[in-house]
Amino acid sequence: MPNHQPSVGISRVDRKSLELGECDLFTEPELLTSGFWLIQMLKKDGGFNLISLTTHGPFNMGLIIHQLDIQDQFSQPRAMHLGSHSEYVCSICKKDFLDPVTLPCKHSFCKPCLCFRWESTQATSGCPACGEPCPPKTWKSNLVLNTRSFIARRARSEDVLNFVEPICEKHQKSKSFFCEVVKDQLCVLCCKCEGHEDHQHCSVDWMAERYRQELLSQMTSLWEKTQENQRNIDREARIRQTWESYVDLRKKMIQEEYRNIHNFLYNEEKRYLETIERESNTIYQQLSESEYSKGPAGRVLRGMYGELEKMCRIPDLELIQQFGSLSTRSESVQQLVPQPVDTCLSSCSITGLMNRFSSCHVHSFTFYASLNNYESPLLEELRQLILGSDDPDVNSSTSRKYFLAWDSECFTSGQHCWQMNMGDYSSWAMGFCSNSWTGKNDMKLGSEGIYLLLCVKQGGECRLFTSFPLQPQYVESSLGTVGVFLDCARGSVSFVNMAKSSLICSLLSCTFSTPLRPFICFRTS
Repeated sequence: MPNHQPSVGISRVDRKSLELGECDLFTEPELLTSGFWLIQMLKKDGGFNLISLTTHGPFNMGLIIHQLDIQDQFSQPRAMHLGSHSEYVCSICKKDFLDPVTLPCKHSFCKPCLCFRWESTQATSGCPACGEPCPPKTWKSNLVLNTRSFIARRARSEDVLNFVEPICEKHQKSKSFFCEVVKDQLCVLCCKCEGHEDHQHCSVDWMAERYRQELLSQMTSLWEKTQENQRNIDREARIRQTWESYVDLRKKMIQEEYRNIHNFLYNEEKRYLETIERESNTIYQQLSESEYSKGPAGRVLRGMYGELEKMCRIPDLELIQQFGSLSTRSESVQQLVPQPVDTCLSSCSITGLMNRFSSCHVHSFTFYASLNNYESPLLEELRQLILGSDDPDVNSSTSRKYFLAWDSECFTSGQHCWQMNMGDYSSWAMGFCSNSWTGKNDMKLGSEGIYLLLCVKQGGECRLFTSFPLQPQYVESSLGTVGVFLDCARGSVSFVNMAKSSLICSLLSCTFSTPLRPFICFRTS
């Protein structure tokens, strides 16, 4: 069935049928719940004039009507079902609903009102009416209430003003339309005059409603940017608290690798550590400054959000006249949001690193046991830790499946290595695990006997962690082939970027009490 995109039309309709273009319309005249659209009718001389048809959102109109008794549909009170004014007033701001959302407890409020309330009382925020917990992920846009609120608001304004419209001096007819091109009100005949034939015409309140929807869309974007900015502030504050200890640990990793290489590499080691120290100071300074720059940015975003919310409530003509400048300012403000600090330290090539491991027993990974299309609590727990429990990707109903495999060999002594190309996978784990984990998929972050490098994709960026204990790795995460090196005597497991001959990270001072088996896990869906 073809899709029809309604546009503004002007026609005289009698009480038996209403046609617009190639399709007929049949519905409750004010509401179609599969998309936001309204038909504006004006009763006149026993019939009805079609003022405009507006749509927001996709829907398949199709062939909907054959015969429609306009007089019955529009003259009977049951057709409107609008109820009392109080049904369309937000109990928080005591004003007409603006982009209403309904909570799980069935109470409805303006979305901006809930956003402001959530930001000020996040951890303890509940339904303003009954107190039931209602985090933002449970808010559901109420399209029906939004549409009915608009109709009720328009009907009420017409009752108050007795629907008095300005009269066209030239044709002595009501100026029922607004021309978006010339930004002026016109009568029916003016709309058909030369110069206006190809213009889009709609009533002032409908035009204002369209602009209001655009403002609400920008408010949603601003709110998301505000929340993203706050998440970045919180994340970087956590990094800053442990940054110095992490850098110290990073230095120990590098020092350990260089001690195993010939003494002539001393100067290279020194230069590397100086680079890390210099980068560490720079990044730490950036993290400190970022806290102060992102705070004002958040206030600017919230301020612009408030301005847009106020603009949504001003008179229609004033809204139309001011829309352009404020919309441009809003877009500019969003572009000025500071970006997160890049906390990636250099991973320089270490001379002789690959030669050091050339004497290791190199293994080709051969499958001893495997699980395909299984869940992985280990990586899912890490995803939730990184993204947060409110992230839509974490709470997605779609189950993520993984492939888990264990090598055919176990090791209790000596030096061993194996490698795998991980560049094609977004979420994965690789390394060694105790033999007791063979064939099991219930590893968790706190499990013992796992010596792994873990990678989880966040947005367009991959983040690296090591297990035992869990530790983020602030190094380059764009990896291809990763090598894993086990030294049973030294109690260490090292992960190396094979293409760059650089150290990713090392697990130091480990105690291996049971045989270890190579392990790999990656996401398949």
